[in-house]
Amino acid sequence: MKRVVVGILVFLGVIAAVVLLVPDFRFSLIGLTLAHRLQTGSSEPIHVASLVSSGTEIRPLTEEGLTIPTQSARPESYDLRFGMQETVESTGAEEVLGYRVTHVRSEQLGTTGGEGLLANSYRMRGLPTGLVADLTRRDGKPSRVLDEDRFSELLATFWPELPRTRVRPGSTWTGRWQSAVASGMLKGMPIQLQHRLRYTLVDIRREADLEVARIKVEGNIVPAAAGQVPPGTVVIGTGRVEGTTLVDLVTGRTVLADDRTAWSVVVRLEGQDIEVVHFSDRKSRIWRPRLVADGQAGFEATLPLPEEGAPGRPDAPAQASPVPVASPAP
Repeated sequence: MKRVVVGILVFLGVIAAVVLLVPDFRFSLIGLTLAHRLQTGSSEPIHVASLVSSGTEIRPLTEEGLTIPTQSARPESYDLRFGMQETVESTGAEEVLGYRVTHVRSEQLGTTGGEGLLANSYRMRGLPTGLVADLTRRDGKPSRVLDEDRFSELLATFWPELPRTRVRPGSTWTGRWQSAVASGMLKGMPIQLQHRLRYTLVDIRREADLEVARIKVEGNIVPAAAGQVPPGTVVIGTGRVEGTTLVDLVTGRTVLADDRTAWSVVVRLEGQDIEVVHFSDRKSRIWRPRLVADGQAGFEATLPLPEEGAPGRPDAPAQASPVPVASPAP
């Protein structure tokens, strides 16, 4: 009898050890809650590696309403690396963080690089569950390479929408936010880029001695004019987001995020028989070097061009999907 009891206890002990020591198995049973636990005044560096390709194309009206650039479009492309100091300024119902660019290194073709970002500072207002409510530039100069709206897109993967309920690997939830693009054809009226995102908790794993949640994000970008457009003017477009985010279970902060965000907006002036295409394609990695070594994050390595070609590049298919997204790094 004693042997039976001992055997049962050993069996239960093994099961308990598996549940406690294997995070994916443990959270598959009980689920977990992801939440920010920020401390006001805390400050640490952030590193970014980004390949940015963007431009504007003016062309005759396309009969089929083509929503992507043609092969004749010539974007500006930048290989941009920079560091920032992130500071938590307030927490609670509204989270406010400050970002100050501390160093920049860029390589690109055709125009000046991204050095104008150096010493710029920004204020990001976020929601307690994540995502960027708004971002403004406090000091420094405007950047053609990475303006405030593209900066918001960059941080939106680093501050994803967190689920409001307990989740398990395989659980999904949604989030929405918007940025803007300016078009001179609309006399200052912005075009809102509505990001409609779907998140999936892939698994729980250990990275850099941390227990992290690996979250996959994917979604569409839908453009819409912010107001009533003039008669004979039509705004159309398309866009896509894909990425992977690693979130520290203890603090709720992202350790590392990869994303590919691309969009194309077309302003059709039917009375003038022309249309203007504004397009952007960005592939980025952003991480906390305190937790993820630069060598692992690829900061010193060349950020490769997307295999399928970026919108507007000579190797991009003119009639294919406007945003061919490469698989993010795990």
